[in-house]
Amino acid sequence: MKSLNYIFFIVSVALFSCEQEVDLELPLTNDRLVVEANLEQRLSGEPVEHQVSLSTLSSYFDNQSAPRVSDAKVSVIEENGAVYEFVQRAEGTGMYLNDELVIKEATEYQLYIEWRDNIYVSTAAMTSVPPIDDAYTVFEEENTFEDGGLKVAVDFTDPADKDNFYFWQIVVNGEIAIFADPGNKNNIVAKDDLFNGQQIIGYFPNEEIVVEPGDQVVVRQIGLDRSGYEYYFLLFDTTGKTGQLIDTPPAQIYSNISNVSNSQNIALGYFRVSQVAEASLTVSGEE
Repeated sequence: MKSLNYIFFIVSVALFSCEQEVDLELPLTNDRLVVEANLEQRLSGEPVEHQVSLSTLSSYFDNQSAPRVSDAKVSVIEENGAVYEFVQRAEGTGMYLNDELVIKEATEYQLYIEWRDNIYVSTAAMTSVPPIDDAYTVFEEENTFEDGGLKVAVDFTDPADKDNFYFWQIVVNGEIAIFADPGNKNNIVAKDDLFNGQQIIGYFPNEEIVVEPGDQVVVRQIGLDRSGYEYYFLLFDTTGKTGQLIDTPPAQIYSNISNVSNSQNIALGYFRVSQVAEASLTVSGEE
């Protein structure tokens, strides 16, 4: 999956691009923290290794990969006061992990990050998600917008008792597959306004992904709250710009992570606590 740092680089281009050629002295951004923090509970009950990825937003004209943040202190505080430390298993990766925290329903969790004399915090509670009833492949012919081939589809039943918001990931042979595409905001994330309480048959989480016979696929159906849906919708909307006149103007993407030490030095990214339904399949080559 493309990193958030790469995505925010695209957002920077979308927000500040214009047709007139001008010389700009753009400030360096190596102190702007980018956070991708995910706490999850699997519906299957399988254990989860929670992840907090930290990097910095590269300089606009820097062709190097985004610097990883390896000198931060990261923890999650449960509402009962229990503190869970996150550590890097491999130095220099900027990936902080914890496999001891067990996510509970109706419980708030606070993300706490110390880095360069700044303290970043965010609070969230778990959002539930329904199970995947079935996952399979469907062959689609090539069209104007998409390549033809085998696409992954799912069936699920949306609960009628509340508003539901969804985020899907497709993992192919161990790698999360995603492309910058205008359709992402309408497929990879969804709200149940038009299908509340209904059984959904043959939903394509991402029609840009073509799988091949023998591929090992895991579909991840992730619960979001309303603010999480709005965040990912705007993120995918901005990264899917095509440069056409029909594009909507880019919107500012707000993080739910606050810098309590310096409100002017905001972090980018999002902290979510989600229930996750998963379904696995081996692509057979038949519809």
